[in-house]
Amino acid sequence: MAFKKKIFIPILVVVICFIASFIYFTFKIQPISEKVQKELLLEEKVLAFLEQKLKFCEIIKSDFVHDKGEFWLICNERPFYAVYDNGRVNYNLNGWGFLKNTEYWSELENCDFYDSKKIDENYQLTFYCPRDFDARQLKAKIFEFDPNLLKVKKIEEKDFLEIVNEGIVNIYPFLEDCEIEAFKTVPEWDPPTLSLTYSCKEEEK
Repeated sequence: MAFKKKIFIPILVVVICFIASFIYFTFKIQPISEKVQKELLLEEKVLAFLEQKLKFCEIIKSDFVHDKGEFWLICNERPFYAVYDNGRVNYNLNGWGFLKNTEYWSELENCDFYDSKKIDENYQLTFYCPRDFDARQLKAKIFEFDPNLLKVKKIEEKDFLEIVNEGIVNIYPFLEDCEIEAFKTVPEWDPPTLSLTYSCKEEEK
């Protein structure tokens, strides 16, 4: 009897462990797997929707609560924030909605986005203010965006016309020795457009 009892106990322990493992993986692991699949499906829906409008987007962070998701993305090398809720993809302020939660919103709410450049792992963002060009001097506000920390930091302010001039001279090198003499808005065009007058020694272009 003692010999049979020594064999019976290990077999019983193995059976109990097998049953416990089966219950755990059936009821614990399976719901997590379904949750991950649902989140991946939501990510695919958001990317498909945005790529129709913005060409290329990459999700850098996402948060989910049931069937609602928040997404931080990089779209065409610029930060972008979107929300998926009730079957719809929403992005306030043309994707700049996340700026409302920063200390810089009060000075950027009347600005518009101009350019983004990737420098090392971060992005240099340039905004022009005011957005309607209705000012004697247009400001360029330059920020750094860290995609790992999702943080924005102000770097400097410059004359926006200097930045515009650099871009124009890169395209039209013959204007290299010229200067912007004056500018005016073209109100009948949408979006707001600048008309620039260049002074090149004794002639205007």
